[in-house]
Amino acid sequence: HVLPDAKSEAAVNTFITEWGEATVPVLEDAVGECDKTSELMRQLDEARLMAQHAVRKRAEVAWEPGALRELGDLMRDKLDAATAAVLHRSDELATAKNELQLALEAPSLKYALWVNLAR
Repeated sequence: HVLPDAKSEAAVNTFITEWGEATVPVLEDAVGECDKTSELMRQLDEARLMAQHAVRKRAEVAWEPGALRELGDLMRDKLDAATAAVLHRSDELATAKNELQLALEAPSLKYALWVNLAR
């Protein structure tokens, strides 16, 4: 997904809605999307912190804490859904030792999953 202009409430809200409605990608793509989204969150947080020093601008960024919460919730939901999809396929992804091990890393996110399928 393409990141919106972090200074535009409308653009950020559209991004949240569209990303929230999008189908859950495979785990690797979900990690990549979450990494990009963390960059948007960093931009929003930076703008909020800068506005705290300028009283006149505080009202302009009053919407950002809510957007940050929603983006964090969406990141968690996307990773949870992508993880569930991997777990659903764990029997076919398992090694000969009946284990499933995944490790993914992006600049702002590390993800690891280990599943022991031995019964």
